[in-house]
Amino acid sequence: MANTQIEWLEKNISNGSIENIEYNKFVNRKKIGTGGFGDVFSYDMKDSELVVVLKCLKSEEIFEDFINELTILKICDNPNIIKFYGVTKDSNERYYMVLQYADGGNLRNYLESKKPRWTDKLSIAKEIACGLSYLHDNNIIHKDLHPKNILIHQGKPKIADFGLSKQINEVPIASNSNFKEDIKGVLEYTEPQCIIDDKYKCNEKSDVYSFGVILWEISSGIPPFQKIQTQLRISVHICRGNREDPIEGTPPPYIELYNKCWDNNPANRPETKIIHDTLNQIILDEERIKTGLGQLKGTQQIELEMNRGEMLAQIGELQNQYLKEFNEDNEFKEALELYVEPRGTWSVPIINEKNEKEIKEKEGVVKKVVTDFLTSKDKLTSDDKENLENEANTFLCSQKTELLINKVNSFFKPENQLTLEDINVLKVAANQFLALKDKKALKLLEIAINQYLESSKDERVLKNAICNFLESPYVLESKLSKENKLVLGQQITAEDAKVLENASKKKDKEDFEKTAKEFLTLKAKEILETAINKLLNLKRKKVLLLLGSGGTGKSTFNHHLACQLWNQYNQQEVTQPIPLFITLAPLKALINQNKDFIGAYLQQAGNLTKDEINKLRERKFVFILDGYDEISERERQCYNSNLFSEWKNAKIIISCRPEYLDEGYEKKFWPKENGERGFQELTLTPFSEVEIEQYIRKYCDYSKKKGSLLPWSADAYLQQIKNIPQVNDLVSNPILLKITLSVLPGLLEIGSQISRIMLYDEFIKKWFERAQNRLQKIQLKPNEQKEFNRLKNNDFYKEYLQFSKEFAFKMFIDNNKVIVSYDPMNEKIASDWDKFLGATDEKCRLMRFSMPLFRRGNQYWFFHKSLRDFLISCALVDSFKDTAQTTLLNKQSITPEPAIQEFLAERVQQMPEHVQPLSNFIEYSKLNDNIQIASANAITILSRAKIQLSKNLNNIRVSGADLSNGIFNNYQLARAKLDNVNFQNANLASADLTSADLQNANFQNANFQNANLQNVNLQNAKLPSSSLRYANFKDANLSYVNLYDMNSSNGLSWLGQCYDLGIGVEIDKCKAFTYYLKAAEAGNFMGIWETSICYKYGIGIEQNINKYNEWIEK
Repeated sequence: MANTQIEWLEKNISNGSIENIEYNKFVNRKKIGTGGFGDVFSYDMKDSELVVVLKCLKSEEIFEDFINELTILKICDNPNIIKFYGVTKDSNERYYMVLQYADGGNLRNYLESKKPRWTDKLSIAKEIACGLSYLHDNNIIHKDLHPKNILIHQGKPKIADFGLSKQINEVPIASNSNFKEDIKGVLEYTEPQCIIDDKYKCNEKSDVYSFGVILWEISSGIPPFQKIQTQLRISVHICRGNREDPIEGTPPPYIELYNKCWDNNPANRPETKIIHDTLNQIILDEERIKTGLGQLKGTQQIELEMNRGEMLAQIGELQNQYLKEFNEDNEFKEALELYVEPRGTWSVPIINEKNEKEIKEKEGVVKKVVTDFLTSKDKLTSDDKENLENEANTFLCSQKTELLINKVNSFFKPENQLTLEDINVLKVAANQFLALKDKKALKLLEIAINQYLESSKDERVLKNAICNFLESPYVLESKLSKENKLVLGQQITAEDAKVLENASKKKDKEDFEKTAKEFLTLKAKEILETAINKLLNLKRKKVLLLLGSGGTGKSTFNHHLACQLWNQYNQQEVTQPIPLFITLAPLKALINQNKDFIGAYLQQAGNLTKDEINKLRERKFVFILDGYDEISERERQCYNSNLFSEWKNAKIIISCRPEYLDEGYEKKFWPKENGERGFQELTLTPFSEVEIEQYIRKYCDYSKKKGSLLPWSADAYLQQIKNIPQVNDLVSNPILLKITLSVLPGLLEIGSQISRIMLYDEFIKKWFERAQNRLQKIQLKPNEQKEFNRLKNNDFYKEYLQFSKEFAFKMFIDNNKVIVSYDPMNEKIASDWDKFLGATDEKCRLMRFSMPLFRRGNQYWFFHKSLRDFLISCALVDSFKDTAQTTLLNKQSITPEPAIQEFLAERVQQMPEHVQPLSNFIEYSKLNDNIQIASANAITILSRAKIQLSKNLNNIRVSGADLSNGIFNNYQLARAKLDNVNFQNANLASADLTSADLQNANFQNANFQNANLQNVNLQNAKLPSSSLRYANFKDANLSYVNLYDMNSSNGLSWLGQCYDLGIGVEIDKCKAFTYYLKAAEAGNFMGIWETSICYKYGIGIEQNINKYNEWIEK
């Protein structure tokens, strides 16, 4: 030891500048690690609760460094820097630093073992920035900042080990001669300037770079560059400006901050004070967002746990019973208790042995499909990259592209497997990879560098030299086109040029080759990764359309999924998506309005500000949009008209009944970013015997747990259902299964014939009986008790049923509402709803309570929409007997509601006496314009019920009827008013439609063979893919008729022939060419042939022999 250094230390001890602590005050020695100076031990202080660390020297040669660190620590007084208590000397005259003990170990271990929540991570980052800012304010540069030099004490970070350990590393990092040899820090946290430049002096910006890497590690929980195997490769990687990818879900401002910190250019790195202030702002923003999400989660909990509590609270003294009723009678809570994993079907595109694309139908558990959808990635993970590198090396030896394709396919979900187009993209990248790994590549790169050295030294010149190398035919042996060579050349960055320039300055050829080889290896690896990442991003699923008929369990599945995702979010925070379960029915004013629907919802439901919403746009979300069929505006492109592209990290699940969607509906849900590739469809399948049994056993167990006595055991239910074929068919629908379990024992007891309508009738009765039992137990107010007694003595059920029908029908004629809203403060409502929602009428309140109705806040809705539809159909059936002027059938069209149509058709099939009254409405319409709605509804019902109509339907007025799939062969429909009628898939062979009004009618896939359409008005009608063979269109109005479907290229070709030869229309060669060309562009062989002939002879288009040759080749 130098005497002057010992003298300095002892002088500072004697004058009190450094505290000297007697060595015998330290007890209970424990070795806790080894640092740069030597071993590190923890001790207890005698007569004190204090635990300290003693840091001793391995070697006397580094005593100067010991003094330097001691000097720094002595002047530091900051809660985020390890505290220095003084020095001590043992009996062997060895000096020790006495330092604060950190109970949480180092930051690396803390992140791995504790897995702190995001809020704690942000706090740690801010406090490290605070300590670093303190150091820089005091002109102290750490020079060796990394997670093992940051200690954690009681959850708080403490910066330690002030750079001295770097002088005793056994082997310098990046020991090849192309890089600075005296780098003593940890390479992954070392700035590129320090790696490349021998003369570079570390400064505050060097610490900022290291802190940027630490910020990334705090967000990821893992060390950087784990998958890069050699120190040299890490050096080249860093110097080329490559960094770790952001962890999905990290707040964008945090990513932006560490990107600035580890910027290649030190001038772009922020000051530590700015870093601290930025982190502080991020924390404040996160707290505000968390508060908003808390409010939103509260709204979601109400949404996910719909209850009758608010309904109950309107009647009697029920405030004290609110929670009890909620726990006992929550129908949605019960649905989740009885939840059975649904199954579904979906389509998967595959490439067959002939390299042709085929669509394969698959069936399986819905949850797995949805999980795959939610976890589909848009870029390679670190494990993927490692697997790809291994496979690429195998490919390098075998050069068998199919092996590489198989490996790449493993990165994709089954529905996203590589298409022929994708494979061609991958082959280009594979050829580029082989070119860069070619042995000649290294030699030619060396030639390019030498050319540069012999010319003026300029980064641009060096880059040009390298680009020229990549374009050289000798490198690629004619494997790549010039265009692809240029793409390769454009990938050279200024950082690449700098790394290679630095390598070229050394005269050691072996070292240069090492660096150049690593450069080519990294570049080749990047080319493959970039190509695959582009394919992953292009194929990333954004929208899942969940289809299923009414009652198949779409909403129950959505509820269950949302609850599951909220639980995951609560555990994992930022890394998990935020689930938003949104019932669409009450949001008609927001959905499909060419506005940001999610932003509007967050403002309304979560009371978030626009600024907070903007900060959330970069977060991961799952939007679960329930009941798309329950909104009226379904014509627009759903994805675009709700600006879902504003939420680029969101996945969207939309549930809908398929019968409410038009032909070609899929395109309305395609994402703006990647169209069809970003869309997936999943259809819930009916319950199988396995799911039915699971549900029944859960139902019996749940009833037993609630203390409800059931008449049968689970086995008895299963046996009875099996014994009744018509019931066995119905119970594959979950809602009908639930209804069946509640009413079947009673029906069998009285020997009733079982049907779907019978089940709904009995369910309504059962619900009423349960409501009466509760009303008997409730302490009603005097006026309520009096009204209750009166109703019991005057057929309460009859009045209840009538009230329920009228309530449902009122919803139907009031814009087909699924949810009714009113003012919850004073219940002042529109006068036409007074009869149903008035607060002062005791009878009204008792009726509402008895119905299968829910209330939350200012909204009422039925337990299940099918109950609303059933009651509407009951109200309409009651009015079949009324006159044409008074019937409810003339109030509202049932065309938009297939479910109501189905109930009515079933009722007519079971009760033939209803056929004549409905036929009368159709007959009356011939003379009376005022009953067109009733007549259209009547013919819709009879057509759906497959009832044979009178052949003479001349002059009928049924505008807007739904006659899809109907059979009207040989019918007389002359002069009939059929505008806006849906004839899709209908049979109209040999029908007489002379002078009929068919404006805006839909005839897609309809059969008009031999039909008479003379003088008809077909303006704006749709006839794609219709069969028009021998139909007579003489003098018909065909203006704006849609006669083709881009998905039916054969129909386009036939239509071209009609105009070409004058079949049913006037000859029009220009129109003929237009349709031939559309068919040709859609890949139709006949269309291609006819298009080429048109170009050859100038038919409908100017003669063009080049075009003729082009189409003939196709």
